[in-house]
Amino acid sequence: MNSSFLKGLCLGVAALMASQSFALPFEQVSREELYTHFFNIQSDDECKENTSCRMLRRHLIRDTNNCEMNPMDVDIASNYVQADSRDPMDISGAIRYLGVAPGTYGYDTFVDPTGTLVIESRMHFSNLDDYSAAQIQSMQSKMNRAAEKWTSNNTYSDYPVRFSLKITKNRSDAHISAKLKRKFTRGPYFSKWSLSWTTSTVAHEFGHLLGLDDEYSNNPFGGSMKNCSHSSIMCNSNRGRVQNYHYYLIFRRLLCKR
Repeated sequence: MNSSFLKGLCLGVAALMASQSFALPFEQVSREELYTHFFNIQSDDECKENTSCRMLRRHLIRDTNNCEMNPMDVDIASNYVQADSRDPMDISGAIRYLGVAPGTYGYDTFVDPTGTLVIESRMHFSNLDDYSAAQIQSMQSKMNRAAEKWTSNNTYSDYPVRFSLKITKNRSDAHISAKLKRKFTRGPYFSKWSLSWTTSTVAHEFGHLLGLDDEYSNNPFGGSMKNCSHSSIMCNSNRGRVQNYHYYLIFRRLLCKR
């Protein structure tokens, strides 16, 4: 058997193995396996005793995209995103906001020319003409800083990720449309936003656009953070940070679509 034939055979086998491995389905796991991965907790009953685990469980239950992807697959999710900004992958769904109301969410994801995975949501304000260019720019600046909080806190993935939150005048180009208020409002995020919100508040509301629910106990007249972790941005927007399980919940949907 000549060497050129052997070389061709080896290359063919290698190509076949590569194509088969790429075609392998992503693994879906049980919630108990997710609890173990993130919190070293091995049962649903144990999870209920751990604040952060309980919040992960609640997010999964309230999300219409209810697939539980293996965190090891999600950690390499960017390898499977072939979209660029001209034809991004659209992610959309709904959460049971406050455990009851349907709240839609949406974002585009694509890989930019630097190889960075971009997660981008676009907001439309129905009354944008009521505000000056300076006021609109001030709001966009807050949104930029809020998105940077999501970018800089990411320790979940090894691949570079950039979050983006933009104002768009085109309703059909937006993921969410709401009314912009001058005075403070508690929202909800799919109804009212405020020029007076801090960057931290905007970062929390951005979490809703990314498909995360409030972790504090909420009602129309106020909220209580007694039963959630103040280290989480979806519990306490002033002191909290984005948690690894938040990134998992967002990135897993890239694989759920495949």
